[in-house]
Amino acid sequence: MKIIQEIKNIIKKNKPLKLIVRYFKIKKMLKFPMQVQIETTSVCNSACITCSHKTMVRPKTHMDFDLFKKIIDDCAQNKRYIKKMGLFFMGEPFLAPDIFKEITYAKSKGIKNLFLISNGSILNKEMAEKVLNSGLNEIIFSIDGATKETFEKIRVGLNFEQVISNITNLLKLRKQFNKTKPKVIIDMVVTPNGKNEVNQLKKKWQNLADQVIIRSMHYFEGINENLIIYAKKKTEKIKGDFPCPYLWKSFTIFQNGQVSLCCMDVNGRNIVGDVNQSSIKDIWHGKLINKYRQLHLINKKNNISACLNCDFYKVKGKPWWWF
Repeated sequence: MKIIQEIKNIIKKNKPLKLIVRYFKIKKMLKFPMQVQIETTSVCNSACITCSHKTMVRPKTHMDFDLFKKIIDDCAQNKRYIKKMGLFFMGEPFLAPDIFKEITYAKSKGIKNLFLISNGSILNKEMAEKVLNSGLNEIIFSIDGATKETFEKIRVGLNFEQVISNITNLLKLRKQFNKTKPKVIIDMVVTPNGKNEVNQLKKKWQNLADQVIIRSMHYFEGINENLIIYAKKKTEKIKGDFPCPYLWKSFTIFQNGQVSLCCMDVNGRNIVGDVNQSSIKDIWHGKLINKYRQLHLINKKNNISACLNCDFYKVKGKPWWWF
């Protein structure tokens, strides 16, 4: 490890050498997206205060199954590069009428690490059994409070008892059927309302779920101004300026096939392509997305409308190839 650090220090001091090494690291990474996110539906049954869905101007509808298959067929040809695939974005994935067909199709094409994020509100017993038999690798449940009062203030429109019951029933069925998948993760975004319930939530779930993740809030277009201020206070402590890693690793496809610059561009202000017309690889190597990458590399990310107020890059941290 000491030798590796010494090599890094030498590279840092030598600007031409640093640029050459960075070039080859990026070139290797840019063969195909490491993470593909497919918006199987943009319909949601909640109005969470930390989410932009309620102010989103894009159509709220479901992805056509033929389009989904086209995307998966494209990904299957490059599956060796894909580390993770998410079947969700700005919607509750279990509201997608074809969600189980979509999971089954993706798995049949060799997609290995398939996951989704759900609010858990409609996951009844029948659905839970389908989840357990679907081949899904991982499911993340968003629970931002440990009490009914806090949870329902944040996850507006959902019933606390119902969500908790649905998740615990899934875990019981998984044990009953002697299955290990999907991995079940409880995810909490810390808000002013829920910050005092972190330990309570951990205590509740640490011996039930496979993992508990506690995350800081970050800026999200269209959320309450007070929440934006709260989020900015957290991220402004992170010093330094560097490119957003998502432009080099993640690929977000809307329900209509348009490709967003990244998962923070919920309204598609910076569309970089359309999978109805082009392959993922062509879009990933396209002039438009490369123009935005270049702006990040020369520290002019604020020239991009979707990046202007975004602090997500600070939450995710400096890219591994940036030194």
